[in-house]
Amino acid sequence: MEDGDDFVVGVSASALWQVNDNLRVGVLYQSETKLDFDSNLDLTLPPGVGPENVKSSVEFTYPQTIRMSATQELTDSVTLLAGLAWEDWSVFDKLLISTPVGGADLPREWDDTWHMSLGLRWRRNPIWTHYAGVSYDTDPTNAQDRTADMPIDEQWRYSVGTTFHRDNGHSINASLTYADYGEAKIDNSGTRPGSGAAWTLTGDYSSNRLIFLGLSYGW
Repeated sequence: MEDGDDFVVGVSASALWQVNDNLRVGVLYQSETKLDFDSNLDLTLPPGVGPENVKSSVEFTYPQTIRMSATQELTDSVTLLAGLAWEDWSVFDKLLISTPVGGADLPREWDDTWHMSLGLRWRRNPIWTHYAGVSYDTDPTNAQDRTADMPIDEQWRYSVGTTFHRDNGHSINASLTYADYGEAKIDNSGTRPGSGAAWTLTGDYSSNRLIFLGLSYGW
């Protein structure tokens, strides 16, 4: 599929509570949005067999989300960071693809997910601030429903970072994240549209890992 576009309006609301001098708690709500991307399917077909570029639309629902966060100052230089989030991925039960000559519902059957994170921020001095943390996201599906085009599994992320504060108020930030996206095992079967022929797909992603390096300048 080529680049698609859509315009939607969502609703978000947030609140921050200063519990005491050392503890702050925040909450954020993001509404559900329905996306409908209008684009073209770029097909590879034998010469002379139909058009290679077909108008299409893809519809799916992006879930509502509730996120909570807290910061607790343990000492004058060390702060504990924590987060918890719920995402309503059970609304993502299918992916709708339509064209002028027909369409299909691609089943997904995802479950709601939870996100948990914990970290530390250490202000070494007025110049340097260091960060370290870990986060976990639950698996939205299982081997029987997981598909090869979206091999999403449980996710672990381990991050470290540092910020250099300049005298002029600007800052330089660097971060490193190791992300483990699980094995994403697939063990499902079904029948092909039209022909009704049976198929079976099994396997996993043994190297489902990524390393992210970030660098930014703030002013």
